[in-house]
Amino acid sequence: MHFTKTILAVALAFAVSPIAAAPAGAESAIEARANTVTCKTTLSGKAKSYTVSVDTAKSEAIKIGFTHGSSKSDYPHPYGDKEKLWAKDVNEQGKCNSKKNMLEYPIYWVGSKDTAWKPDEKKNKQNSTPIRVVYSNLNGVVHYCGVMIHEKVDAKNSGSGDFVLCK
Repeated sequence: MHFTKTILAVALAFAVSPIAAAPAGAESAIEARANTVTCKTTLSGKAKSYTVSVDTAKSEAIKIGFTHGSSKSDYPHPYGDKEKLWAKDVNEQGKCNSKKNMLEYPIYWVGSKDTAWKPDEKKNKQNSTPIRVVYSNLNGVVHYCGVMIHEKVDAKNSGSGDFVLCK
């Protein structure tokens, strides 16, 4: 009987104590992985938003680099920033503007069945995406400027109109 009470007491102690507590700092590590921006546009006249991973955007820009003009898909290609999307961002004014040879490259959103644009495939052979990562060449290094989306998107995710910044 005493043995049963001891086992029961030990089991109860384990049941109420946090055995698998998360290590210190785990919450901030999870937050770091959730580094996203939201791209807001209109689809057939109705508001639509896409979530984009900033880490994916940066890695795609680094992976493709400055090789514009030599791919079957025509991307990356120069982005002239007629919308002046980065003009009000004091951190990017000297790094992301039309004088810095900015490039744009298609990227997909979180949850898309496609994960990466294929530069060696023609545009019409790939699923459309209205979203672009924009980056510049700062002394031979890829500098991430941000993510933008076309103002209007159709049902096939083709974009049209000017670009707007994703935040």
